[in-house]
Amino acid sequence: MTEDARHILIVLESWGEGGTESFVRQLVEWLTENTDARISVCLLKADTTARQAAVQALPIAERNVHVLGASNAVSVFLRFLRLLHWLRPDVCHLHLYSSLLPAVVASRYARAPRIVTSLHMPLWNWSLRHRLAWRLAIALSHQITGNSSATLRSAGRLPGSKDADLVSPPLPRELLHASSRAIGSHDVQANDSSWTIVGIGRLSREKCWDTLLRALHLLEMDNPGAWRLRLFGDGLERESLGRLAESLGITTIVRFEGFLPFDQLVDTLVDCDISVLPSRFEGLGMAAIEAMALGIPTVTADFEASADFIQQGVTGHTFPRGDAVALARVLGWHRENPDRVTLVAENGRRLVHERFRPDVVFRPIIGAYGLNDLLDNGRHRSLGTGKG
Repeated sequence: MTEDARHILIVLESWGEGGTESFVRQLVEWLTENTDARISVCLLKADTTARQAAVQALPIAERNVHVLGASNAVSVFLRFLRLLHWLRPDVCHLHLYSSLLPAVVASRYARAPRIVTSLHMPLWNWSLRHRLAWRLAIALSHQITGNSSATLRSAGRLPGSKDADLVSPPLPRELLHASSRAIGSHDVQANDSSWTIVGIGRLSREKCWDTLLRALHLLEMDNPGAWRLRLFGDGLERESLGRLAESLGITTIVRFEGFLPFDQLVDTLVDCDISVLPSRFEGLGMAAIEAMALGIPTVTADFEASADFIQQGVTGHTFPRGDAVALARVLGWHRENPDRVTLVAENGRRLVHERFRPDVVFRPIIGAYGLNDLLDNGRHRSLGTGKG
C-alpha cells in the first residue's frame, strides 16, 4: 500500500452474524486482494465485544476498526462527523438501516468526496417513516447499490442506471469449489422410500415456514411416509411452528435442527433431495442460491428478488407466496420427474456459479466508488474465480 492510497471507510451499525456482515467481510477481502486501497471500518452502535468480532473477521489492522458507541440519531451524526473530520476518507460506503439518514447527513456536512449507500433489503418492507428517511438518504448519496433488482426498483432505480449498481452478495468460496452434493452423490428416484426437504433460515414470520409445514401435511396425506423435512435455523417462531406441526400430525417427519455453522451445514446437506425457501419477501434469497450452488433442486416463493436467479422450470421453480397447495403440487412434480429435476438442478448450479462469483459481483463497486483506476493499480489476485 502506498502513502497516497485511496481510503475507503465502510460503515455498519454493529457487527454480528447476519447477511450484511457476511457481505462486508467478503467485500473487504476482495478489495484487499485486488486493490491497494486503505480500508477502515466504522461500527456506529457497537460495543467492545462487537469490535473484537469484527477485528477477528476482517483482514485489516485492528487500529482501522472504529467503534463509536452511538445510541441515537443525534449521537450518530455528531460522533460520525468527528470521525470523518479525523479520517478524511475518499469514499464513505454505508451499510446501514436506522442510522442511514444521520450518517449520510454527517457525510455531506463533512464534504466527503464520495458517498455510496448499499441497500440490503427492499424499502417497501419497512415502515413509512423508515422509507421516507431512506429515500432522503438515497437522494443525498452520490451512488447507491442494491443486493437485488427488486431492492433497486423499490428505491426507484433500475439496475445499470447512472447512479445505481446491482451488487449481489457473492457465494462463499467454500461453495465455489464444492462438488455437487445432491446430484451425483445421491440418486434421485421417484420410488425412493422417503424424500428429504430442507429449509434454511431464521424461524421468523416473514420466512413463512408455516406454508411449508402445511404443504408437507398435504403431501403426507396423499403419500404417507414419502417425505421428511429438516429445518435449519433458530428464531421467535420455533414454538409456534412446533405447535403447528403437532396440530397437523407431522411431528414424526419434521426435525427442527437449530442453527448450524455454515461449514457444518454444507456437509449436512449431502443427503437432501430438495431445498425450499417459502419467504414472503427476501432481499435476495442467499439460502436458496447457496443450495443451488451445491446442485440441490430449489423451490422458492415468488418474492420479487427470486427472478434474479430462478427461471421457472429452467434453473428452479417458484410458487405463489403463502399457497401451500401450490407448493405441495410443485414438490410432487419434483418427485415424479427425477430426470428433469436433475437437469434443472444442474442449470441452477451453473447459473449461480457464473453470476455470484466475487470477481463478478464486486467489480461494479469500483465504479460506484468513482475510483476505476484502483483495479489497474491493484494486485490483481483474483478471489474465488472457480468455475465449479
